[in-house]
Amino acid sequence: MYGIDSEKSVLSIDAFRKLNKLLNVLSKRQEQTGSISFATGDEYDKTYLEETRSFLRLIGTSDARALTNEEQVVLYAEYAFLIKYANDDDTFTKEVELNRWLRLVSNLVKPTLNLQLDIFFNMIRSVNRLIEEGEALKCDDYMSRLLRRNYRQSAMSVFTETQVVEESIKSILMSIDPEWKKAVAESENTFMDGQTGALLSFSGLTEEYGRQISEFEEQNKDAVVLPEGAQILAGTDSSSDYYTAFITYLKKFVLLFDTDGVRSEIEDQALFRRALLCYGGKYSYMLPPAKARQSFLDNTDRDYGFKRLLRDENSGKRVYLKMLMDDIVLDRPVVDQLQEIIDRKTFDEDERWKKYFIKMPEILDCIANDVNKKDPDGHWVFAIPQRFIRRNNNDDILLLSRTQTNSINRELYSYVLYIEARKKGLSVKYHAEYTDSAEKYAYYDNKQGERVLVVYKKKADVGYVYIAKKTDDTEIIYYDTLEGILDYVEKTAKVEATVSQAQ
Repeated sequence: MYGIDSEKSVLSIDAFRKLNKLLNVLSKRQEQTGSISFATGDEYDKTYLEETRSFLRLIGTSDARALTNEEQVVLYAEYAFLIKYANDDDTFTKEVELNRWLRLVSNLVKPTLNLQLDIFFNMIRSVNRLIEEGEALKCDDYMSRLLRRNYRQSAMSVFTETQVVEESIKSILMSIDPEWKKAVAESENTFMDGQTGALLSFSGLTEEYGRQISEFEEQNKDAVVLPEGAQILAGTDSSSDYYTAFITYLKKFVLLFDTDGVRSEIEDQALFRRALLCYGGKYSYMLPPAKARQSFLDNTDRDYGFKRLLRDENSGKRVYLKMLMDDIVLDRPVVDQLQEIIDRKTFDEDERWKKYFIKMPEILDCIANDVNKKDPDGHWVFAIPQRFIRRNNNDDILLLSRTQTNSINRELYSYVLYIEARKKGLSVKYHAEYTDSAEKYAYYDNKQGERVLVVYKKKADVGYVYIAKKTDDTEIIYYDTLEGILDYVEKTAKVEATVSQAQ
C-alpha cells in the first residue's frame, strides 16, 4: 500500500482533503435534510441538476446510464462550489449563489455538441479557475462585466463565443430591471432550454450590445473588464421597445414550440416546416448550411435540430424564423396563419425546388411511426424525423429515407407525379432504389398492356424533363411539365385500373 504522501499515491494530499470535505458536506446535508440536494429552483423556476440521481450514477450504484461529459461538467461545478464555500462545520448556506452558478455553467456547456475529452478537461479547468478566483460566487456580476475583446484570454475561452455573449447580455439585463429576470427565466424554461440568443437577436439587443461594447472598448483601450456602473445596454429596461419586442417574440415562440419541440398541432401535416420553407427565396432554413445533403430538422439539440437553428446565425438561416414570426400575430390561431402563409406563397425559377415540399403535405408528412402517414402503397418517405434530402440543383433532388444516399431514396419530381396520379385514381406505383445512380421512377401499365416507366432526368439539348419509356429503355415521349406528363398518363393508363380504383 502506498501512503497518501507517497510519490506513487493515487491522490495528492490536496485532492484527498477536498474529497474528504465534499463527503463531509454531503453527509451533513443528508443528516439535516434527508437528501444531498443543495440547489434551489426558486429564483429561475428550475434546477439544473438531479443531484441525488447524478451522485448515484457517478459512483456506479444506479441502473441509469453513466453521466455524459456535459453532465459531469455541471456536477463538478456543483461539487467544487460546495468544497470552496461550505462552512467550517460542513453546513452549506449559499444555495441561491449555487443555483445561479449552476445555471450559468449549464447554459455555457449545452451548445458544445459531442463534447470531446480535450474540451471536457478544458471546461473542468475553466470551472475550477472561476471558483478558485472567486468569480463563481458572483457569477452574474462577472458575466455582466466581461469585455468581448478579452473573451479569448478569460476562463470563458473554452465555451462558444455566441453563448458567452448571450450570458453577458442576460446578466446585464437582469441587473438593470427585475422584470428582465422574470423574462429571462421564462424564456430559458422553454424549448430553448437556457439558450435564448435567438430572441435577444430578434429584438435587437444583440446588435445594440455589440455596438455599445465596441464603443466602450474603443474609448477605453486599456480596460480589462467593464467598471462598476458602466452604462452598457442603458435604455433597455422594461419600459423600452427592446423589452416589448423580446416579450412579443417570446410569446410567438411559445405559439410554435412547447418544451419538447414543435407543437403537435403544427407538426401535423408538417405545417410549420412547410410554412418556414416559404422564406429565404432560393435558400432555406435547412441544415447544415451550404451542403447538398440537408435536413428539415428534428426536435433535438444536435447538428440537425431546431435547437441548432436557434443557437446561432447558421450562415443567416435563423433570420427566416424571424421573418415567419414577424408575419404572425398573437390574437389569431397560429394554424390558420401558417396555412395562409403557405397558400399565398408563389415561386420564381430559383426557388422552384421548394414548390412541392410546401404545397404537398404528402411529402414531408410521410414519416415513419405513424400508420396514417404512409403513401398510397403503404410506404414511408422518411424513416427518421430529420427528413434528409440531397439537392444538387433545382432539378436533381433525392428524398432520403435515412441519412445517406445508400438508403432507400426517391427522386422528388417523379414521386410527385406518382402522388398526383394516385389522387386521380390511376393505378400508378413507384420504384425506389438504394443506390445513388439507379433510376427512381413512377410506373404503370398502359392500355396495350405495356409497362411504362416515367423518370425525371436530364435529356440532351433539352434539359430536365419527364420521360416516358418502356422497360427496354425505348423512349416514348417526354414533357417538361408535371401537368403535361400527368395528362399523358391519365390518357394512356389501363381503363380497368382507373375504374377499379374508383370503385
